[in-house]
Amino acid sequence: MKPFLIFLTGICFLNTVKAQTATDSVKAAVNRLFEGMKNSDAALLKNAFADSAILQTITRNKEGKLVVANEAVNEFAGFIAQQPKV
Repeated sequence: MKPFLIFLTGICFLNTVKAQTATDSVKAAVNRLFEGMKNSDAALLKNAFADSAILQTITRNKEGKLVVANEAVNEFAGFIAQQPKV
């Protein structure tokens, strides 16, 4: 009887524990990003990105050609940290 109660308790526990899905992980990262931008918090902003993240901006140069510019997350976070809190 005791093993059955342990098994039943385990099943009830597993039903109440919800694993974090990939969607939840992405939403959490996006929420950290916007929270960091809102509060001008460089540390929180950096935490929203992977270590190997590269930020890219696509613009046109004076000749009208498309140019891709890379920016490190640290540079972006430093810029955001200098902005006033919203």
